[in-house]
Amino acid sequence: DLSVGKYYGELGVDLWQKERWVDEFEQHQVLVFSAQVFLNLVDHNYFPLYKVNLLIFDECQHSTGESCYAGLMNRHYNGCHDPPRILGLTASISGKKITPGELSKVAKQIENIYKARVASGSDREESNRHGTSVQIEHIYYLSYEDEICSKNESIMIAFDVKYCHGQYQNLYLSMIFRPLNPF
Repeated sequence: DLSVGKYYGELGVDLWQKERWVDEFEQHQVLVFSAQVFLNLVDHNYFPLYKVNLLIFDECQHSTGESCYAGLMNRHYNGCHDPPRILGLTASISGKKITPGELSKVAKQIENIYKARVASGSDREESNRHGTSVQIEHIYYLSYEDEICSKNESIMIAFDVKYCHGQYQNLYLSMIFRPLNPF
């Protein structure tokens, strides 16, 4: 059995000293970090990247600009003498809306950032067979106006009509909705 440690900002890990981190690394074989916490550890040289066997990036499409993922790869991975293997996971190749023609370009950018190869299910049938599917339930409801009509309720709406004698005069419009009688 593997021992798993989890680390994110709300645990106060930003205030831990190097000795505490060393204890954590010795105690656990699997370490799950928020991206920022892990980047901070590597930035402060509390944990050398070459000691990592596998880096798993969830939502790896968020690897552009100054993101934590991009920072880790650009500042530390390239210079690592024995870099870890990388597994990037995503349901969407891009965090932005792209056209089908831009797909290859975005995939190439991700490959360059992670020094990896993008792979996907070979076709929709395979994705449907092995992926999760959403159960869609349609819930029908009356429109607001239909709801009011069905209960013979009235609505009172206030709005400003004119500016008179230094103040606005309010007019209240009362509407009663009644179902239409087709006969």
